[in-house]
Amino acid sequence: MIVTFDPLRGFWVTFGARAQGDPVALTRMPSDIAELADSMWQRALELASQSAKSDHNAARERLERVRTENELHEQSFTQREKEYETAARERERALADTRDQLISTLRLLDSNRLTLRARDARIANLEAQLEDCRRQLAAIINQVQTRRQRPVIRKKPNSSVAAKPGTRAARLAARGKRSSKARPRTSSTKSAPR
Repeated sequence: MIVTFDPLRGFWVTFGARAQGDPVALTRMPSDIAELADSMWQRALELASQSAKSDHNAARERLERVRTENELHEQSFTQREKEYETAARERERALADTRDQLISTLRLLDSNRLTLRARDARIANLEAQLEDCRRQLAAIINQVQTRRQRPVIRKKPNSSVAAKPGTRAARLAARGKRSSKARPRTSSTKSAPR
């Protein structure tokens, strides 16, 4: 509680102005007034001291509040800095993991592209071979069909033409002539027991 004494200050200002002229004038004052003035002076000093103490206490309280607020702000800032640093580290870790995954994915993509190119080349090669095989098969089918469509003239073997000696047909023919020239067996030709 702050108490202001503007009227009391005014009294002392006017009283001081009157007393400036002759300090001995204070000794000529009646003792009752001097005691009253002295008690008022002591009371004014006490009130001024209390006012100063209350002002000092209020200032100290304000100072303590400001210190507390500053400490809270400092703790808050420290906590925020820690959170920001933690979040930044997590972001950096996530970014590094994402980079690693991206690099591995790109490597896999490159290897898949190479595999696809090799497969495409192999497929093109196999398609070319297949086309060649189809052409060859079509040519063979055409040859077979043209042979079937042509009349085949087969020569009958002529019995009057003699077979070449040394061939199987000649040997068979020779046997046949021999067998026809062979003697017929008769019962008389059988050997009798002696």
